[in-house]
Amino acid sequence: MSTKVLDYVAQPNAYTCQSACIAKVLGTTDVEGIRAALEAIGTPGSPATMGEYLKPRVQSYKFLMSGSLEDAKDALDEGCVIITHGWFTGSGHVITLVGYEPDPVTLSYRFIVDDPWMEFSFPDAQYIPGSSGDNLRYSSYGIYAYCVASSSLDHATRIYAQGRLLSSEKGAWLHIIKN
Repeated sequence: MSTKVLDYVAQPNAYTCQSACIAKVLGTTDVEGIRAALEAIGTPGSPATMGEYLKPRVQSYKFLMSGSLEDAKDALDEGCVIITHGWFTGSGHVITLVGYEPDPVTLSYRFIVDDPWMEFSFPDAQYIPGSSGDNLRYSSYGIYAYCVASSSLDHATRIYAQGRLLSSEKGAWLHIIKN
């Protein structure tokens, strides 16, 4: 279980989550500059656009269009950081996975996450106003429901409420980065 220590980068507005995650991985705070560069390439939230921007700027880059939580854990064990998408909002949201650890509550595991917006409450299916997104613990059940198995915020909420966790199921897009 590896944890990559990188400075937290918050997103300054509702549309720069991917730019803030990329800034974090690159060790910069130039979220708006990254956003402008992504827009020059294509759609900023597109995995292909993000990959095209990231690939020449990092030591190692791999993209899985349909990865699993097991894939994420393996990459984290190798010292990588992961940028992934989830249905935390109606239009989706991008977060960074930096590690994982045992979860004493569920007797499973949880991911160590930097969420550039703020902390997400899985039971309430909403963000916690005024909270920080720095160095959070998101349950594997939450990451599975919101990043792997769902196709919308409502769908993710229903999956989470069922308490499902299939760590080998594919469905998450994972930008796997070593820098």
